[in-house]
Amino acid sequence: IIMAILAFPMTFFAHRGLTRFVLSGKNPGEDITEVVEEHFGIGAGKLITLLYFFAIYPLLLVYSVAITNTVESFMSHQLGMTPPPRAILS
Repeated sequence: IIMAILAFPMTFFAHRGLTRFVLSGKNPGEDITEVVEEHFGIGAGKLITLLYFFAIYPLLLVYSVAITNTVESFMSHQLGMTPPPRAILS
């Protein structure tokens, strides 16, 4: 509970700030790359987009491993079946 209390403001305000930034673009359908280039120029936009990619990509790797582990555990413990090899499961 303490970790949730500590983590909530950090995630809430960070996501709210990022959402407000993306919505500050001229066109309502723009994504983060276009809004960054609009505000900071093309060169800085490409740099910030690259840094944003390096911030998000490790999270995708962690989530993919966690989902594979969860499905494997569910299949073996709850369903009582032998899970397939990890390469096929993932």
